[in-house]
Amino acid sequence: MDLTRLFYPQSVAVLSAAVQGKIGEKIPGVNTSTANPVDLGAGGFESKVMIHTMQAMAPEPNLDVLVPYFALDFVSMFPDEAIEKGFREIAAAARDLSLPVVPIIFKSYENKPRLEAVRMTALTIFREAGLPVFFTPQDAVLAMARMLEWKGEV
Repeated sequence: MDLTRLFYPQSVAVLSAAVQGKIGEKIPGVNTSTANPVDLGAGGFESKVMIHTMQAMAPEPNLDVLVPYFALDFVSMFPDEAIEKGFREIAAAARDLSLPVVPIIFKSYENKPRLEAVRMTALTIFREAGLPVFFTPQDAVLAMARMLEWKGEV
């Protein structure tokens, strides 16, 4: 089976103007993008912005899955209590969405104990919530492709 289109898509799903407008309500119009792939900029590291965006995107009929990528360099600037609370809020919100959520958390923060601690917090919380966590977008895509292949949908 040729999975080329899954790894090298010609295009990504286009988000409707309504969904893009809803996402844009919570982020500045500079260094961000409401088009797919969505880039929330620095504001996206605040859990309420991430949750708002996930909720705005979930009803989009062109989407099959939400794949948030967490850059822990910025998340780690928050106090520990806020980090844990934020990841718990995101995990809880993910359970209520109509689309599956597959978080990406970069795997290795060698010689950066603070980032590794934040990564382990996120990993633990998301896995406890039943979310499939991947370390790279490529790993997530491969796993989803294999699952679809197994189900006979590819």
